[in-house]
Amino acid sequence: MPYFKQLSDAIHTPATTIDYSQFVVEDVGDTFLPSTVTKEDLNFIKPNSPLVSVDAGLMSVAQISNLQNPKENMITCRDKKQSALVISDSGGFSAARDIVDMNRQFIEESFAFSKNYIDIAIAGDIPTFAVEQKTSVIYKTFDDCLQTTVGALEIIKELNQAQQEPVKFLNVIQGATQAEGDIWYEDIKQYDCFGYAISGIQRDSVKYLLIRMLALIAGGKFNRDETWLHFLGVGNLTYAVLLTVLLDALRARFPKLALNISYDSSTAFTMNPKSGDFYTDIDLSDNWTINKDKVVVKDWVDSNKTFPSQSSAVSKIITEGNVVISDPYGKPTMYESGKCLIANHNLGVQMNAIKQANDRLRKGEHENNLAKYLPDTLIKARKVIWDVITEKDPKKAEALLYNHSDNLRALDDVSKVVNKTKAPRAKK
Repeated sequence: MPYFKQLSDAIHTPATTIDYSQFVVEDVGDTFLPSTVTKEDLNFIKPNSPLVSVDAGLMSVAQISNLQNPKENMITCRDKKQSALVISDSGGFSAARDIVDMNRQFIEESFAFSKNYIDIAIAGDIPTFAVEQKTSVIYKTFDDCLQTTVGALEIIKELNQAQQEPVKFLNVIQGATQAEGDIWYEDIKQYDCFGYAISGIQRDSVKYLLIRMLALIAGGKFNRDETWLHFLGVGNLTYAVLLTVLLDALRARFPKLALNISYDSSTAFTMNPKSGDFYTDIDLSDNWTINKDKVVVKDWVDSNKTFPSQSSAVSKIITEGNVVISDPYGKPTMYESGKCLIANHNLGVQMNAIKQANDRLRKGEHENNLAKYLPDTLIKARKVIWDVITEKDPKKAEALLYNHSDNLRALDDVSKVVNKTKAPRAKK
């Protein structure tokens, strides 16, 4: 029997911030919430949450200031048997910026935290953007990133061997080019894991995603009872549907396999503090996007006007003045309560948009009329994904991919896909 419930679509796992996660369980602190909303209402991993309810959530262990004695938050306070599933990110994003040190102490503390509070943990890794973007003085080469990751996997292997019930880890596949991704996978595939977390070029390009899936298939990684794939840092609506298509194709190819695919983004929680933006409405006509507007602090302060977007549950029961409040000196202020109200609204709109996008896929399949519901680029990509993954002859699958890769290019994240012919920076 599968350990985890199998869901029909790929799962969006909101990557919450520590501020939001702590706020919703604090007994004291910011008390500026309106009478229509309680802190408990904002806890979206709680079963049947009245505002937003999710199947899974994510938090980076790098956000926990004291992993050995963490401050209470909605992850540490949850009932694991009742709440939404929780995935922990490794902290690699922060390590690649020299914010945390991916050393043995950090890995051991992360392991213990995951064992106590987490359902699925992403193994320690150093993303290769540290090299591309020069964000680190420690990790200057591809080899620096890879060898630190391998060292982390060795420590996790050692720690898990001592457990009566091993922690379920997803090993991360990084690399800015296919060559780097190949080298990375070759070095980490020996380490036992519950599944894989996908990043780098195999996340940013559908073609290279499929190349990596074919490698996992060839390596027998789906010849098991249960596994999990997670895609790091993606949240656009087109990608949400693409991952549902990938899930369908893999389940068709491996009917005895219990498989879930998930993906995360922190946009709902980070866009307002950074830019003052909030989601307004969903556009599934041409561009498949979620429209945004900005909080106008001077106009919103203490206002009784209804929240300008009515696209989420919380937006229907709050005002502009619940978000921006005059402080004791008369200065317009967005306290933590206001930030959390906006974040919950953003999350509600985002989850609704993802559901609508996947519903369009299902309606098109049911009616045998995808063109009525999906953009042409997505229809073409769906066919390539399905044909490549379900083809059991490896050579034919590879030929299908390369012969039809032009149908995938329009969906690539061009800003992140570097020169595909670039040589790896590893010392091999």
